[in-house]
Amino acid sequence: MRLHPWLKSTRVLYAATSMNIRHPQTFRTYSIRGTSLNPTIVEAACATVAIPSYFLPVKIGRSHQSFIGGVLGTNNPTRELLKEAGTVFGNERQVAQIISIGCGIPPALSLEAMTDGVGPSRLLKEIPTDCQMVATELAVRLYDVDAYLRLSVDKGIANIELDQWGMVGDIEMHTACYIESQTITRALEASLKRLKQTSGTVTLGRLSKWFTMGLGHRY
Repeated sequence: MRLHPWLKSTRVLYAATSMNIRHPQTFRTYSIRGTSLNPTIVEAACATVAIPSYFLPVKIGRSHQSFIGGVLGTNNPTRELLKEAGTVFGNERQVAQIISIGCGIPPALSLEAMTDGVGPSRLLKEIPTDCQMVATELAVRLYDVDAYLRLSVDKGIANIELDQWGMVGDIEMHTACYIESQTITRALEASLKRLKQTSGTVTLGRLSKWFTMGLGHRY
């Protein structure tokens, strides 16, 4: 991915081809074996937010491959990013803090809601649920790993739609209430201490094993 010099760092974005929305296409700011696409940062960013019915697909590369956002499985990219970090930095690299930021707890996804929505409408219903499914899996697998912190407002914003951009004030209010709760305040303070210390408490290799072991195992 081509960047201005002041933007260069290890960054990853995910999109999907229009032909297969369940297979993530990784856009990187660094080289890795097997990659061929080299989009600009604008192209990559536009591809990740090109949600059907809101934005047109983004064409990238000489073959003009078509990409859209909302790839199922990486709307919450934490799991994929941990795998990517292991590949780039090695399994012995220590992790000081993993912060996963959600967009609210989605309401229950009923069968009626799924069958009523087709195409883009169904995809928009699946995205928040997909995020929460990954978050739930990681919460179970990493429940005693202090380096993992999930933040997602649990009340008030579940039913706000993508096109309701005028409700930013409501989102800010619910977010402030969430952050001010005693549990989240303590979690944020502990996270800041770990970030300042910069010394990790768990290796990427240990985290990788966590995803291949049974849910009931502990390291």
